[in-house]
Amino acid sequence: MAREADRQRCARRATVAAAAGLAVLTVPGCLDRPLSPAEPQTSNVVVKQLAQQAPSKIDLLFMIDDSQSMADKQALLASAVPALVRRLVAPRCVDDQGKPLGGSHPCAAGVPEFRPVDDIHVGVLSSSLGGHGSEMCTPSWSAWNPSQDRGAHLIAPHLGWSPASDSDDPSAFIQSFAGQVKAAGDDGCGYEAVLESWYRFLIDPEPPAKIAMKGGVTVAEGVDEVLLGQRRDFLRPDSLLLIVMLSDENDCSIIDDGQAWYVAQQGQDLYRATQICATDPTHPCCRSCGASEAAPPAGCAPLPADPGCTPKAHDAASDSRNLRCWDQKRRFGVDFLHPVQRYIDGLTQLEVKNRSGQLVKNPLFSAPPGVRARNPSQVLLAGIVGVPWHDVASDDSLTDAGSIRYLSARELTQADRWSWLLPVSGAQPADPLMREATVPRTGTHPATGVALVGPDGAGSHPVNGNEWNTGGEDLQYACIYPLEAPRDCAAASGDCDCAMAAAADKNPLCRKPGTSEFGTTQYFAKAYPGTRQLEVLRGVGENSIVASICPKFASGESASPTYGYSPAIESIVERLRDKLLVECMPRPLAIAADGSVQCKVVEALAVSGCACDAAKNRQPVASTLADAARRELASIAECGPDSAGQVPCESLCLCEIGSATDLTSCQNDAQPKGSGWCYVEAARKIGNPALVAGCPETNRQVVRFAGDETPAPGANVVVACLGAALSEGE
Repeated sequence: MAREADRQRCARRATVAAAAGLAVLTVPGCLDRPLSPAEPQTSNVVVKQLAQQAPSKIDLLFMIDDSQSMADKQALLASAVPALVRRLVAPRCVDDQGKPLGGSHPCAAGVPEFRPVDDIHVGVLSSSLGGHGSEMCTPSWSAWNPSQDRGAHLIAPHLGWSPASDSDDPSAFIQSFAGQVKAAGDDGCGYEAVLESWYRFLIDPEPPAKIAMKGGVTVAEGVDEVLLGQRRDFLRPDSLLLIVMLSDENDCSIIDDGQAWYVAQQGQDLYRATQICATDPTHPCCRSCGASEAAPPAGCAPLPADPGCTPKAHDAASDSRNLRCWDQKRRFGVDFLHPVQRYIDGLTQLEVKNRSGQLVKNPLFSAPPGVRARNPSQVLLAGIVGVPWHDVASDDSLTDAGSIRYLSARELTQADRWSWLLPVSGAQPADPLMREATVPRTGTHPATGVALVGPDGAGSHPVNGNEWNTGGEDLQYACIYPLEAPRDCAAASGDCDCAMAAAADKNPLCRKPGTSEFGTTQYFAKAYPGTRQLEVLRGVGENSIVASICPKFASGESASPTYGYSPAIESIVERLRDKLLVECMPRPLAIAADGSVQCKVVEALAVSGCACDAAKNRQPVASTLADAARRELASIAECGPDSAGQVPCESLCLCEIGSATDLTSCQNDAQPKGSGWCYVEAARKIGNPALVAGCPETNRQVVRFAGDETPAPGANVVVACLGAALSEGE
């Protein structure tokens, strides 16, 4: 019984690891012994699906906050767009060690870091979804304009890049792309639905045609066929998908049914929260003072007797309309925003809930018959959001005044940076700048070691200038950065943060650099803590890219790799690069005394009748290995329940591909002879290092294939190997 329990525990842990995107399963005691006849000295096993060719299509969706104060940020993003496109269509040339040689494809020397991408779709959304049933941001509102409710439609038809040859010039495509970014504008709705906008466009099974009011509550009605048509045209079922969010405020994705419309309703005072909400918003007694209840929850005081409910409702002094989306559960006893898990599930789960609460197939992972759908590993989420760049950049970026490199998602976790940015186990973020508050905060910024500066404090803080006196009408800033040129708000048209500034506010945006003078000239741009976006980015794990909307270098040459959002784009491309390669192995593999690699390579086909042809170097798969292969394919949505419209895992035809019949050719030739598979690794000089030059520097090893139809067209391939011994502490 103990051994059976251990086996089931190992299987569960392996499946969980695979579902989380982990290729290396370092689970003590969990090695499937049939994978190797040798008694290993390590319990490290690699179980991984192998991509047979790099993705040929990329769909790029940009969600641009179009509220006030975003014009400067949109311009910075537009200036970084050329670097993104040119890197994809003309990748850098690298040597056999993967080091850049200074040129780009076509390469006079070396090889491109990945195959040039010649099929790109680009779409741009805004964050404006209207008033969610209220009059705000609708034609009924006195300040209405059509940009305030774009309904999660693309702001213009999506752009496509599919050149006749690699030598075609993408300049016109780039110009149109940058133009769409800037066309988002800054006159959208002030309730920024940063998360719901891309969710509705890409994932919502029934995007609403309208939000209707019935009996004091809102109801989603109809299905937006225009949106579904745009989704079909833009999103290919087998593409690599990248979503990029650009926003300087926290997400405000208001729920579209029920009473959440009160959040955006002008002149509508919201009810207060019970007293316990101030210290523990998760407590069962935390609820709205306006709730209808026949009896209070067990152990809770009736609402009329609760000290927090006197008075019962907020007034303008305690409930600024500018802060309706902030800290709702603590202030109102109820959360009117969609839970962030909605968006994490949308990017990672095969099924999502429809309008009725039923689980249905996720449109992101659906495909017509005969087309292989993407799996969750092919969806990346990037956020250029409100967070100090210091918190998410490398240590070298803090000490080197001329450079910046953003940490990968894995590095953020390893360095425990998430605890700086988001609450952990009820504790506030370690970085006080990431705590949302209307009153001045205190504490020391962990990256710089500099204490926050109060409104009347001496000097200024290198990240946010100083805390200021918001009067309860605004939040403190996560970070600020200098505008390219100061803006005279007294004469400016449109949004200007210092137009109504008073010297007593001590607003750091309005502080003349190097002085203690505050006026109506705006010298800096701002960003608030983007905590909800960051929660989603953390939730999708290693498929996330985090960057700051406050750039380290906001002036200088726009073509510089450090200017504006170019470092963010570099981080995005580096993550895309890993997906644009035929996948490299995540760690070195163990080599036996005779030089053989202790691996089994399994080919899976959805065919009627299963025959493993020895003449094609195929043989039947042992039952234990077949079970492991099916588990791996199920974890990445390549097979699954018939009820979910997937190919049943049990019906897959599984054959083991044999080792290469011409091992030398397989390990060294660009066009290998023979048939089968082989292993190439640069570090131990196994095969030609040029064959793995495109792999990440730390993962320069690959399984290669030789022979026509090896693997078979349309096949999924899983490799299960004994990994090289782990170093101490790894």
